[in-house]
Amino acid sequence: MTREELIQAIPNIDQLYVLYSVHTRSPYVVCEEKTQDDAAVVYLDEVEAEQAARALTEEKKDVNVLKIDDPSRILSTFTSFFLFGINAVEFHTGDGVIILQLNEFIRRHDLSDIPEDRRPVENPSLQLTMLYFMQEFRRGLENPDNEKLREMEEEMVVNVLRGKFLLPFRPGEGEMKDQVQLLMVKMQEDKYMIPVFTDNFEFTKFRGPDTSISISVATMDNLLALPIPENSLGIVVNPVGVSLALTKDWMQRVRDTKATESV
Repeated sequence: MTREELIQAIPNIDQLYVLYSVHTRSPYVVCEEKTQDDAAVVYLDEVEAEQAARALTEEKKDVNVLKIDDPSRILSTFTSFFLFGINAVEFHTGDGVIILQLNEFIRRHDLSDIPEDRRPVENPSLQLTMLYFMQEFRRGLENPDNEKLREMEEEMVVNVLRGKFLLPFRPGEGEMKDQVQLLMVKMQEDKYMIPVFTDNFEFTKFRGPDTSISISVATMDNLLALPIPENSLGIVVNPVGVSLALTKDWMQRVRDTKATESV
């Protein structure tokens, strides 16, 4: 199968097998050596996908195979890759591997004409650095490459500090209508964290059918100013996805650094 044949075949694919990282509950991403693309890995054959998943799991790169057999879900899966900062797809076609840029077969809405304050919140750079870091960090290797991990973590933290987030809450009712209730997710016994989200896709996965939950847009400065309850460990980014914990201690260190820089 040639690149052109694959591009023409994609709209008619009725079964797709996508590798998902157990460590991030998100698409498994790889950096292509030749092109330096950040790619998701998909298969057209289930047996080949399962074999690849077992091989990766033996390397402690634990992955599952997600079977998608609904054409509309296949399209939405490809579109969701943009939100993860993924710019390419590594297709395993059964007779070889073809790497396609997402924009070769998916057209995305141009948001540049929308005023910045009205654009949907998205953090593809943050998502991508979280995926790479957590895929490596959560492998639990006996002798990890600490320098590599440190570089990945530093890049991720830069994106965390620059990010805009969706902060969920429940509006007050009756006499309490001027107050809001922040949501909490249970992390440990009697310990909770405040969830925030990098984009509406992640928020919708968390909210499910509960339409009573509202959201506001928050910068990291806004989140640092939140009153964190005693029984809360801090904030968790994308709790049903990569689940990055920003602990109260980490948040205090960021506050202290910002206070020092402002002097």
